Formats: sequence, C-alpha cells, structure tokens
Amino acid sequence: MCRRTTFSVVFFCKKTKVNKKGKAPVYARITTSGQATEIYTQCQVEPEHWSQRLERCVLRKFCFATEMRFIMRWKMCAGTG
Repeated sequence: MCRRTTFSVVFFCKKTKVNKKGKAPVYARITTSGQATEIYTQCQVEPEHWSQRLERCVLRKFCFATEMRFIMRWKMCAGTG
C-alpha cells in the first residue's frame, strides 16, 4: 500500500519573544507526515501588525519587502498560497 505523505507550512509571530525594539521573530512551522519543526525566518515584526489568520504582516509600510518575499516564496513552494 502507498503511504500518504502530508506537507504544510505555517508562519507565525512568537509574541513571547519580543525584543527591546518591540519586535517579535517570525517563525515557520514545517510539518511533513506529522513531524513538525520550527525555523526562524530571520524576519521580525511588531506583534500588533501581525495577522495570524493571514500569516503575514498587515501593514505593509512597516514590513520589509524581503520579509514578504520570503514568506510568499515558502507558501508557493508548499502549495498553500
């Protein structure tokens, strides 16, 4: 029998790790067949500008274009965006 493989990528802001400048790191949680791992994306946002439903920063003028490109590239590779 063929074993089914699942894959998902979720981006989230770790609001518990806010730095002195008031920014929190953005992480990606990658899950494959039930095995999850979290990676730091090297991006930081102000927690109040993060939308977990959209998995991105909602105020583009406060977010850097490179951060948005990174997130969109991951979502496109994962087939979730």
